[in-house]
Amino acid sequence: MENCRSTRQACDAPVQAALDAAIAQCKATLQAAKAACNGDPHYIEQAEMVAFQCRDDARDAAKPGFAACRAGFKSCVQGCPPASPSGAFPK
Repeated sequence: MENCRSTRQACDAPVQAALDAAIAQCKATLQAAKAACNGDPHYIEQAEMVAFQCRDDARDAAKPGFAACRAGFKSCVQGCPPASPSGAFPK
């Protein structure tokens, strides 16, 4: 089971890193847009909506990668032998 967990963590890591980078880019774009808005609430609201969509798109793009890792984990776990009923290891 522990091997399955570590394999999933290794699978998830690059997907999570790409998601984190995309979210960071969305935040940077938002900050730049807000700075260019000169405090105008209408433009700030527009920039926040664009940033929301950017983050949403980033999460949607990451979903297939996480789903593949989850499927691999599920398959790995299903291949593990069942635990003994008493919790003791067989001799």
